[in-house]
Amino acid sequence: DNAKLRRTPVPLVIVHAADDPLANANDVAELIKRTPNPNVTAIVLPGGGHVGFAPFARKYFYSLVVNFFDPRTGPAAAPIPPSIAWKE
Repeated sequence: DNAKLRRTPVPLVIVHAADDPLANANDVAELIKRTPNPNVTAIVLPGGGHVGFAPFARKYFYSLVVNFFDPRTGPAAAPIPPSIAWKE
């Protein structure tokens, strides 16, 4: 159930690897697809394993997070389409 994600009032980005041996990337994609909250998104990268981003590609990992929150390039830069506007 993604009820908490539907109600998340702050931006949330999930950084996930396609080659994560513990969590299937397709499950993450499906979860985001079923979450009609524009504050919630995911970035699925081709590599990184499980928790491999921060220690092994620190600059890249943090650039993804920082760019997500940048009002010029992140989700706040794009208007929310009326068809997915989040309602309580």
